[in-house]
Amino acid sequence: EIEPLNRPFSQRIIRPALYKCGEFIEGLTPSNISKSLKDKLAAAGYMNQRDIVNFLFIQAMLLFFFPLVMIFISMIITLKFEMIMLMGLLGFLIALMLPSLILNSKISARQNQIRKSLPDVMDLLVVSVEAGLSFDMAMLKVTEKIQGVLSEEFGNVLNEIRVGKIRRIALREMAERTGVDELITFAGAIVQADQLGVSVGNVLRVQADTIRTQRRQKVMEEAEKAPIKMLFPLVFCIFPAIFAVTLGPAVIQLLKAFASME
Repeated sequence: EIEPLNRPFSQRIIRPALYKCGEFIEGLTPSNISKSLKDKLAAAGYMNQRDIVNFLFIQAMLLFFFPLVMIFISMIITLKFEMIMLMGLLGFLIALMLPSLILNSKISARQNQIRKSLPDVMDLLVVSVEAGLSFDMAMLKVTEKIQGVLSEEFGNVLNEIRVGKIRRIALREMAERTGVDELITFAGAIVQADQLGVSVGNVLRVQADTIRTQRRQKVMEEAEKAPIKMLFPLVFCIFPAIFAVTLGPAVIQLLKAFASME
């Protein structure tokens, strides 16, 4: 009981007080918004209840302080009253949207990491199952041999299975939590094979081939979009410089010719 007293003041007083404020804000948040936020945070990899409280507290502080900062800056540079109110409204909108934008970017980055590592994980699952391991032991082998987001998700599934959750429910929850279509299809195929008694090895091999085919098609699709994406930098950045270099001397000579004629 002496050890907590040796902690810094911020850990003993400030952090618990801020967490209590976050819990109070969470209590005022409607249940549907809280549920949607919980799903988004889980998709971004934040599955702890403390993460939800921290997110709500940070957003509430931004909504309170950021408009005041914008108004204070506007008053310092002596803007009109209408502009001061407009800057306060702009600060409120930025504080309202910024945490959601950052969270969505984290979700997108995490989903991309899962998509990139999924073919390699599928190959390791196929090899492990065909070598005689069960599907649970194959997932454990993935967590041992491969580092990344998908490996962490498999580790969470194994932990849930150990505490008594049914495997098909844990797999479905993992797929729904990540929001990756390929992983949802994979989890559905494994659950169906488990219910129908089909060989898991054959299902895994078919899923591995399908995922690699989809990945190849995605790469080809992005490659076909590249010329269109390069069009805008060419038109607005490269072409003006080329015109300035090639036509600039001719324009100068024409200006000199017209000046001499006068």
